[in-house]
Amino acid sequence: GSKMFSPSTLVVHKGDTVKIKIINNIKTEPPNHGFAIPDFKVEEVVNRGETKTVEFAADKTGVFDIKCQLHPAHVHGQLVVLP
Repeated sequence: GSKMFSPSTLVVHKGDTVKIKIINNIKTEPPNHGFAIPDFKVEEVVNRGETKTVEFAADKTGVFDIKCQLHPAHVHGQLVVLP
C-alpha cells in the first residue's frame, strides 16, 4: 500500500533496451498513478490492479528522474545510464 517505486534506482548501460514492468497495487485513493521518465519520453498511466510494460532504448548517459506525472509530489526514482 505504500506509494513507492521498487526498486527506486535502476541502473543500465547506454545502448541497452530497457523493459520495465509497472504494477499498481495501491489500495488507497486515487486509483490511478503515473510512471514517467521525461528524458526518454516514457509516460504511462496505470490504474489500480493493472500491470503495464514500457520499453525504450537507453541512448544517452546520465542520471534521469523517474516520477509519477499525475502526482509529482508522491514518489520519485532514478534511472542511471552508465557508458
